[in-house]
Parts: sequence; structure tokens; C-alpha cells
Amino acid sequence: LGEFPSARLTPQGTVLVAHMDMTKVAEYDVSGKEVWSAEFPRPWSAERLKSGNTLICGTKLVREVNSSGKTVWELNENDLPGNTLRLMAGCHRLPNGNTIFANYLGHGHLGEQPQFDLR
Repeated sequence: LGEFPSARLTPQGTVLVAHMDMTKVAEYDVSGKEVWSAEFPRPWSAERLKSGNTLICGTKLVREVNSSGKTVWELNENDLPGNTLRLMAGCHRLPNGNTIFANYLGHGHLGEQPQFDLR
């Protein structure tokens, strides 16, 4: 499976894996067979949403993709003035539709801006 910083069980019983070294997020069935994937540069976390879309975050990027892997929306490194995206280490869609992000600022940048953001 290579280098992966996170894996999540989906409601369907599959596993969603962020493959940092393979620049993709992949979904596997219980036998380990890949059943879905989407390209993403250096992904750190992925979550299957109730809509069937997948929320993915990684280095300097957050993106929601549909079941075909096409981008629904994305947030890039400098899209939030004063809050540079660095290592987006986690993301989660809340029941009210907001999304919370964990932005690891890295050594030398701690304290410069919020490490969590809610949009």
C-alpha cells in the first residue's frame, strides 16, 4: 500500500486511503481490491461525504471531488487572505454543512495564524 498518513472506513464498509507517495486517494473493498481512486498531490486525509463526494486535503490544498473524480470545489494555498494553507492534515464535514480544516503550519510558522479554520 505504500506511504499513507490516513485511512478511513466508509459507511459502505470500504476503506478510503490517502496515498501520499502515489499522489492519489484510493478506496478498497474488504478483499483489498481498489474500487475507486482520484488523483491528488500529496494527500493527507480523505472523507466520504453523505452526498457520495469525497473531501480530500493535503499539502496546500483542500478539494471535494465527485464519484468520477472531478473537482466540485477546492481551496488553494492563498485563497484565504492572511491564512496560508500549509499542510492540511485533516478535514471533516460537519452535520450543518460547514467544513473544519486542520492546518499544520510547520516549524518556523507556529503562532502566525490559526491552525484550525471553519468554513
